[in-house]
Amino acid sequence: MLQALRGQSKDLFALWTRLPLFPSEPGPVPGSPETPKEVRAVRTFPKSHHFPLTDWCIGSLYEWLIDRRMPLFVWHTEPDWPSIYQTAKVYSKLSIVIETQVQKILYHTRPLFVLMRDCRNVPVELSNFVGQGFVEYAAREFDAHRLIFGSFLPVNDPLVAMGMILDAEIPEEQKALIAGGNLRRLATEVRI
Repeated sequence: MLQALRGQSKDLFALWTRLPLFPSEPGPVPGSPETPKEVRAVRTFPKSHHFPLTDWCIGSLYEWLIDRRMPLFVWHTEPDWPSIYQTAKVYSKLSIVIETQVQKILYHTRPLFVLMRDCRNVPVELSNFVGQGFVEYAAREFDAHRLIFGSFLPVNDPLVAMGMILDAEIPEEQKALIAGGNLRRLATEVRI
């Protein structure tokens, strides 16, 4: 993927999937002493890869991400809500982007909204959120800077998430932030 990105638009970036280290592995990111400039975020799958989000297991990765101002992406179905909440509170300088895959987040709005209310470092990605009025509510209650467009192509049709943003009764400036400005900001704030 890194080779494919070289020479492409400066707005295209890679997202690494990471696991916790084995005790004998050096550094927080196995297999790479330096971060390629194309990598601007990390995604983790704690449920699928059988590890907790706790600091004793993956805290070194959190610190590594904070040092680089690199966001962590996690599907809302992977950890439990208390683990996300605890991580966001303990690592308040870490941006934790809640992705709405692979299950609609419609049934999880109550814990998500409490998380967003209490943890300013938690934005949410919109590819699989189907709640009517969510964009307006979240922009009003939590700030439009906390919402990120995502399409989950090629699995999902991007018109659903696009429609939520385009049809939202919010100012055009907020729509522009959600449609790309917020993700662009996260990617450009990364220290390589």
